[in-house]
Amino acid sequence: MPIQSLEDLLHDSPADRVVEYLRAQFLAAEGIDLTDDALALQRLRAAAAEAVAELATETAVDVSLPFISSTAAGPKHLAVWVSRAVLSA
Repeated sequence: MPIQSLEDLLHDSPADRVVEYLRAQFLAAEGIDLTDDALALQRLRAAAAEAVAELATETAVDVSLPFISSTAAGPKHLAVWVSRAVLSA
């Protein structure tokens, strides 16, 4: 088994996995990649930290971030259920 770098270990927390899951779900649903949107990533990180805390006692939680992005067609909202399985992925 290869030794992970410190950077890899720091970026592989449960909250980081939830952020990536939320980002990927939003990209799949809306076709918008939030990677370069600093404010959206900040909101994703805050929601992920809260989701991880809630998943300590729940099997799944609903993450809802209204107005996470917008297009010419109007605002876009993120609404995703996150289960404990996401933490172990």
